[in-house]
Amino acid sequence: MKIIIILQEFIRLSGPGSLRFILQPLVSVFFGIKDGITDAKLGNDTFLISLFNSDGRKELMKEAFKHVGKVFIIAIILDIVFYYVITGMFAPIQSLLVGTILVFIPYSLARGLTNRIYSAKLKKN
Repeated sequence: MKIIIILQEFIRLSGPGSLRFILQPLVSVFFGIKDGITDAKLGNDTFLISLFNSDGRKELMKEAFKHVGKVFIIAIILDIVFYYVITGMFAPIQSLLVGTILVFIPYSLARGLTNRIYSAKLKKN
């Protein structure tokens, strides 16, 4: 029953708190694009490749969290509040999952894609 409620709340794109499904990924994408351009200028590998192949994984995650950490924390807090208002229950694990989906995934994808595109553009010039 609880899993169904979590899925319904996550899939619903209308009603209380629906704006977060648009704003949080957009802010994350903005920071991802900004950091992807910086990576391309420095000649770094894409974010996800560096994250999985690098010995400096811890430093890379700290740097990424420094850029989108506030957005991630806001996503978690908003999700906890909205979920409590809607269902009357607390679900911190679900909030971490939603925060990850709404913040870190768009950030990682935008950073990597921007790095690839901008690197290709720099090589042409």
